[in-house]
Amino acid sequence: MSNKDKGKNPNTAKLNPILTNLSKVVTEDFKRPDHPDFMTTEELKKLPFTGLRENKLASQVEFWIVGEVVYSVSFEEMAKDPFAVAKMQAEYCRARGE
Repeated sequence: MSNKDKGKNPNTAKLNPILTNLSKVVTEDFKRPDHPDFMTTEELKKLPFTGLRENKLASQVEFWIVGEVVYSVSFEEMAKDPFAVAKMQAEYCRARGE
């Protein structure tokens, strides 16, 4: 590193001009997808949602029944066992006697 570059953040030295102007990007026409994976927990409770939702913020797949999470499987568990979600559903149904 030359004396001229001392004190400068090396990560910002070569930023793409598009990236440096992100705060100026117009997004008023953006609409969030109308899909359970993009809805908040409160929105899913109000529906009431039934089904599977991939919650990337919590790194898990959630099994919802009538607006309530009844079971969840982490992405880590799914990586170890590809049938973890199916097992979760079967276990839930078996516990209910279905």
